[in-house]
Amino acid sequence: MPLRKKNGRLEVCLLTSRDSGRWIIPKGWPMKNKAGWRVAEIEAFEEGGLAGRLARRPMGSFGYVKGMEDGDDIPVVVHLYAMRVRKQHGNWKEKKQRTRRWTPLKEAAEMVDEPELAKLFLAARRAGLRRLVG
Repeated sequence: MPLRKKNGRLEVCLLTSRDSGRWIIPKGWPMKNKAGWRVAEIEAFEEGGLAGRLARRPMGSFGYVKGMEDGDDIPVVVHLYAMRVRKQHGNWKEKKQRTRRWTPLKEAAEMVDEPELAKLFLAARRAGLRRLVG
C-alpha cells in the first residue's frame, strides 16, 4: 500500500484497474523466489511508477474475487505491505493503462469496492506512517 504524508495527513496512492477502471492499489501474483514485500515493491513500480521503503511484514490482508480473461472468477487473498513512497516516476510500464491518484485514506476507503481493504485504509490512518513503515 503506497503511502505518503502531505500537509500533515496520510494519503494512499490509488490506481485504476486496467479492465473496469475501478480504484485499486498495486498488487500482483506471487513470484517464484521473491518475498511478498519484494513482489509488492515490483508491482508498485510497474503499475504506478512508485518507489520507496517497504515494511517487511504485511500490515493485513483482504480478499476479493478476480475476474479472469476466460470468464472464470477466482477468490484471491492479497497481503498488504505498507510502503513509504520516496519517488514517483513520470514514466512507468503501465502508465498508459492506469490513472494514478493520491487520496486521503478516509476518502480512499469510500472509493474502493473491497470492504476489507477500506478497513485497512482506516487502520493505517489511525496507525500513522512511522508505525507502519518506520
